[in-house]
Amino acid sequence: DLEEVPTKENYIAGFRHTHASLLFEAGATIKEVQTRLGHSSSKTTLDIYTHVTPVSYTHLRAHETELHL
Repeated sequence: DLEEVPTKENYIAGFRHTHASLLFEAGATIKEVQTRLGHSSSKTTLDIYTHVTPVSYTHLRAHETELHL
């Protein structure tokens, strides 16, 4: 299956996604990540790169506990 063959573009996209995810986990703002990735709109950054990772979920649960949610 040709979709499974690694390509330079796949590797670059993977690195960008990992980089963005790590920035968000480290507390970077949407605007900071948008600028770093060169997106003209924060909507692009939000639509593509924000998702719940194990680390972000742990942070969310900790904040919920702090706020008694």
